[in-house]
Amino acid sequence: TTIKLWCLDSQHCFETLSNGRDEVTGVEVCGDLLVSSTQRVWQLAGVVQGSKRKAGDKVVQCELLGSLKGDKCKKMTVSGGWLFTHSNGIQVYKILSDEEQAKALKKKKKKGSDQESLCAD
Repeated sequence: TTIKLWCLDSQHCFETLSNGRDEVTGVEVCGDLLVSSTQRVWQLAGVVQGSKRKAGDKVVQCELLGSLKGDKCKKMTVSGGWLFTHSNGIQVYKILSDEEQAKALKKKKKKGSDQESLCAD
């Protein structure tokens, strides 16, 4: 199935997101992320507001980042930088800021290089 994004001003669909075969029963937006009930995550970027937008311009750019692990969720809730998905159980995901993402990636790379040096000995 698909998720369609509509411009309310011009009343036209400006983006169609492919979501595989599973039925989409809901979406949540947290900051610049859109998460579907099928656990796919898109990053929203390039929002153009009101008078700066020209006819035919996309209102927003969407990039598929990937999928969350787990079953298709029945309900999603976003609160204070956390995403809660409810299916057979509750899964909790921390939504990191850009700074937190950079810090976590740096730490992960450092840990990987430390392990490589241990293996070389």
